[in-house]
Amino acid sequence: MFDQNSRSVVIVLLILVWNGVGQEPSVPRIDHSIPCPIEIQGDVPNECAYLVVWENRTIKNRTIRLPFVRLKTNAKNPKPDPVLYTAGGPGVSSLRRARGSKYLKAYMVERDFIVFEQRGTRYAKPSLLCPEVDQSIREVGAAGLKGKAASKKRIEAVSLCRDRLIKSGVDLSAYDSKSSAEDIDDLRKVLGIKKLNLFGISYSTRLMLNVMRSHPDGIRSVVLDSVLPPSVNWDETGIDGVVRSLNLLFKRCKNDKLCSTKYPDLETVFYGLIKRLNKKPLRIPVVDKKSNESVEVEINGSDIASIAYDALNYPDAISGLPSRIYAISKGNLDSLGSFAATKLSGDGFIWGMRYSVWCREEMPFQDPDRIASQTKRYSRLKGFSIQPDFVEICRVWNVPPADPLENEPVVSDIPTLVLGGSYDPNTPPLWGKLVTENLSRSFFFEFPDMGHLINFNSGCGIGMIGSFFVDPSKAPDSTCIKKEKRVTFK
Repeated sequence: MFDQNSRSVVIVLLILVWNGVGQEPSVPRIDHSIPCPIEIQGDVPNECAYLVVWENRTIKNRTIRLPFVRLKTNAKNPKPDPVLYTAGGPGVSSLRRARGSKYLKAYMVERDFIVFEQRGTRYAKPSLLCPEVDQSIREVGAAGLKGKAASKKRIEAVSLCRDRLIKSGVDLSAYDSKSSAEDIDDLRKVLGIKKLNLFGISYSTRLMLNVMRSHPDGIRSVVLDSVLPPSVNWDETGIDGVVRSLNLLFKRCKNDKLCSTKYPDLETVFYGLIKRLNKKPLRIPVVDKKSNESVEVEINGSDIASIAYDALNYPDAISGLPSRIYAISKGNLDSLGSFAATKLSGDGFIWGMRYSVWCREEMPFQDPDRIASQTKRYSRLKGFSIQPDFVEICRVWNVPPADPLENEPVVSDIPTLVLGGSYDPNTPPLWGKLVTENLSRSFFFEFPDMGHLINFNSGCGIGMIGSFFVDPSKAPDSTCIKKEKRVTFK
């Protein structure tokens, strides 16, 4: 059947297989063979590589690659426990943070800083991109679709994306916080690191809490900025948070002499504008960047609520929000162009990753009736929704629910710094306090003039985080909070 040469080849192949040659190399491992997906600015020494892990750790039939950048400290005697940072969302890329390495120096006084790209996000391989969903956002915005017509367009796009990803071999159930927590611990081990300092923001605070639950021995300290607790059902309370922040704005404007004089009865004007534009929307000309064509985008009352919701995240935007509300109410539409453009482009999320996380960890533990009641509870915000159609989207995405443990509070004695902004409409400071009830060695600080993500907007917060990484055994000096620039209404 075989000649002599053929038998020799078979014998050699059998020997190679016996010795492991030709098989999948060890997993997890580091892969340096792929070029870095981003350009790192500045002259900070760095390592850019990919972590190779199993997509599904139970089946182990397919590997994925997750890029990371390790920025090296210039300390003479670097500490052995680097900071590991990853972004929020879920569905936001982390690696862009490594591009501006000069802004990370406060965290690198004594140790390296690792920026880690979560599975499924933009530069991961695979990335769970959904161009179908991005296209539906563009079409809904350009056509001014509302209600059932807009929902139908969105759901159809989600279904198309799901089908395409599954046909490409993606296991959608493998993209969640539990898997990402294992990825982080795998990275620690293959890099030979005994302990990490974790730095999470927004959604990734939930991810870091997950790591604290599953791998406490590998953690030295944790920073949680703008906390999303596992035990909070976000969709059931999302608009509650926006209304809380709006009420704070109205109260502070009323108590501010300049604001109350220039913008009297701000609350009445705001809700009156929403009511008026829900009855008679505006049409704002915008150039569609994809087609380079001029499109008239409809701006209705719920869009005004969205503008305020976005602004409440950032101190500078908060300062100008009363002025902006009044200008629009008086017919000055100059500030609407940039918002109208976002109705054609979306929020930049990697939607597939966002859906997998949310539909496994959040939606199965929430009550659809309570979610629906959010929009009914606030009649003056009629039509406003933060995550429209997510109940139906999760039915279409059809991933199995996470273990109920993923919806429970995390109990830990790891030193943890927790930060929250008073204006934050996404993750109110109350949630930060809620998390610390189960973290016995935690320190919570509220920043009265900040919105979402303290570390992007507060020099004081940046300094406190840097100090905490140096010595997490005690609370950082917080006297700078009172000295920080206040929101001054324009």
